[in-house]
Amino acid sequence: MRSRERSRTGGKGGALTKKQRKVRAEKRPPIPNIDLILETAGHLAGEKGEKIVRALVVGELTDEDLAKRTNLQVNQVRSILYSLHESRIVTYRREREENSGWYVYYWKVDPERAIDYLRQHRMEVLRRLEERLAEEESKIFFACDKGCTRVPYEEAIGMEFKCPSCGGTLQPHQNTAIINSLRARIEKLRRELA
Repeated sequence: MRSRERSRTGGKGGALTKKQRKVRAEKRPPIPNIDLILETAGHLAGEKGEKIVRALVVGELTDEDLAKRTNLQVNQVRSILYSLHESRIVTYRREREENSGWYVYYWKVDPERAIDYLRQHRMEVLRRLEERLAEEESKIFFACDKGCTRVPYEEAIGMEFKCPSCGGTLQPHQNTAIINSLRARIEKLRRELA
């Protein structure tokens, strides 16, 4: 941020008092699908990302307010907020503080964009799982007895059915368990997306 666009709390101007924030939080309806949003924040930014999203459930907060509520350093909070903003989990608005001329950033959870991001992410995972399932169903695999490697038939021929790691013989490998696991994961994702 430029020097004139420093985020800060307190003072006069655009910053809200504790009482005003409490009134806003009481009027704010609960965030829909908050568990999914927390899961996504955790996936993107770890436990600290979840912590920040939990703090934002009350409504708009500045990065410094978030640092106080989460016991994290302000620079950590900002870094996580930028990451969550990039992935459309949170959004912000900025106001210029009258006395100093600096900008104050107010962050909040954007449930619609967060769910849209989660849906797109799950659709991409589903696509990859379906590709992997098609590969598992269409190929014959060979594996080393010691578990060093597992390769398709075409590669096994090129290796003369010898493990490149230990020199052992590559044997036909049953991939039924892998196929069943992929089918189960695909079915679960399809139900979640429906």
